[in-house]
Amino acid sequence: MNLKRIFKNLILIDTALFTLSLIITFFFQPKIIERTYQHLHYYDSELFQLIVGMGALLIIALFYVAALMLYKFNRFGKIIFLSYFILTLLLQLIAGINVSDGLSNSIDYLQSATDGAILVTLYFTAISKEFSKSKK
Repeated sequence: MNLKRIFKNLILIDTALFTLSLIITFFFQPKIIERTYQHLHYYDSELFQLIVGMGALLIIALFYVAALMLYKFNRFGKIIFLSYFILTLLLQLIAGINVSDGLSNSIDYLQSATDGAILVTLYFTAISKEFSKSKK
């Protein structure tokens, strides 16, 4: 098997799942979830909304930049992807309660699995040597 091709396919699958997750979350979220958040009064604090919103925008931007750089085997892509991964974990810790439907949860789970596969491939396989080569 060609490891570079597998790695690139992982990145494409991860990007598709990430994008699908965003589309479902922002455009097709069931009304019961919206009502649940309103009932919890979870986002009443404007400061909290701003912090979580800005963090989410940063994570979205980092993901797409990292995916593009990893796909092109740019060495800074490894650092940006790891930063995206760590910031996602931190934001999830401070974001608190998360209410989601089965479809969103399943897509998030698959996307997390591909994130893990990318990290393992990046740091524990021969593909890591592709990122240390200088591009001329």
